Amino acid sequence: MNIVQQVCRAISILGLITLCTGLQHCNPDYGPSGIYDCLQLDKYDKPQYATCITNSYAEMKTNYRYACKEDVYGERPTYCWNQCMVELHDMTYGHVYNDCACTPGQHVIKYSRTTSTTPLPISEQCYTPTGHDCLWFRDCLNYKYSCDGTDYKELLELGFNFCKIAPETKKKISENGFLWFDNAQKCFQVQMAPVLKQWLHLNCSTVENKATSVRNQCLSKPLGVISLCDLSHDDIWTIFWSIRDSFDKNLVPSILHVMNVIQNCSTSDKESNVTEMRLFFTPTINIHVTNTMIEKFLSKIVTKMSWQKEGIGWFCIFTES
Repeated sequence: MNIVQQVCRAISILGLITLCTGLQHCNPDYGPSGIYDCLQLDKYDKPQYATCITNSYAEMKTNYRYACKEDVYGERPTYCWNQCMVELHDMTYGHVYNDCACTPGQHVIKYSRTTSTTPLPISEQCYTPTGHDCLWFRDCLNYKYSCDGTDYKELLELGFNFCKIAPETKKKISENGFLWFDNAQKCFQVQMAPVLKQWLHLNCSTVENKATSVRNQCLSKPLGVISLCDLSHDDIWTIFWSIRDSFDKNLVPSILHVMNVIQNCSTSDKESNVTEMRLFFTPTINIHVTNTMIEKFLSKIVTKMSWQKEGIGWFCIFTES
């Protein structure tokens, strides 16, 4: 009995999950991530799903407020169970929402109007990302949800580029800049990961809304650690132009969101020599304009004006009015 209680404590998060009977095995050392079960917990009105997750993911997902409960030796396990209502709604008691509710013995929920499905199970690492696997956006998130929403596509692109440039960018910025960038890099994956839950099959509209919320959070104060506005002038613009240079195209609407966050910092020491130029097309021409045409046209202008030789960075977006 003592062994069962110790194991149960070792695989519980904050001591909230204390029932071991009937649960699939979440080994405190080996997991695996992603296995799940349905159980009734104290302080909740209905049964809910619980998932085997890593301690590092639990900490990042909750802005370092929650973690796997320490074992009898005062050490936190590598893996533990986490209930759905904490992970999806940050609620440790009360009513169990529909996206977490389950019936014991029934492990698949199919929702109507599902527009995205996964033909084969995704890797267990998908469920508890670290932020360092740049292919997570392609092999995990986009594999399950191949949606076409603008904000969703931009999050995939921005998150991948953050990850790709991380090693070099972190060498160029201060300790605070490193802290912000490291958490932003992790944030895109950690905060989107819950949509991958096996029992969730969300429509693209819901995924798009989630992507918008996550992007805004991860660009402003990722994982609740430090705000972009708290960084120095040099760090902010080093990060911005590093992100810009990571794109192999000039039409980069996703970086506009980074610029908006910087401009909203509203302090004079964050200002830089940024100039906005607008090109207007007549309505008759506008319907024939393509992104490829804009790329070629602007590239010729930049070359003609020797912007790169002058050390001038630039990007553009195309909007229809």
